[in-house]
Amino acid sequence: MKKMPLGVALFGIVLVVTSFLQLRTFLIYSRAGYYDVLFVPLPENIIFLRGIFSALLRIAGLAAGMGILLGKDLFRKTALFVAGITIATVYLKHPYYAVKKHAELSINYVAQKIGNFEIMSPAIIELVAKVSMAVLLAIDVFFSLAIIYYFTLPQIKRWFKDRG
Repeated sequence: MKKMPLGVALFGIVLVVTSFLQLRTFLIYSRAGYYDVLFVPLPENIIFLRGIFSALLRIAGLAAGMGILLGKDLFRKTALFVAGITIATVYLKHPYYAVKKHAELSINYVAQKIGNFEIMSPAIIELVAKVSMAVLLAIDVFFSLAIIYYFTLPQIKRWFKDRG
């Protein structure tokens, strides 16, 4: 039996860790009502459906990561599916109004802690929101494209097929 390729191990571990942390954060924020605040322009039932979709995607990512570490081809395909869905829904995952609201709440928290309320200017909030949005989109798209590229390489597909 051929040794697990390093990339398979790395992607598997990253998927498990990030999916677990994102799912944990999602559950904490959901219980606290934080998502209701971030997505307030949306109707309550849409926020609920968005939450279900988000949780399912994170659970699929967690399962894909664990299955990849076990060398199961079904989970290689699951990772490809999750990556494709992530790219297709990246703007729904990170709508600008929610990123801006999160930036505003975070800056407000920091301003209260340090006693400097000048950092709460609309220009700073806007700048932080735009930079955050760019970083979030870049990370999601880059990581998803890396998964799609790596797990469609012929030698990686073959490694999974050979494992049965």
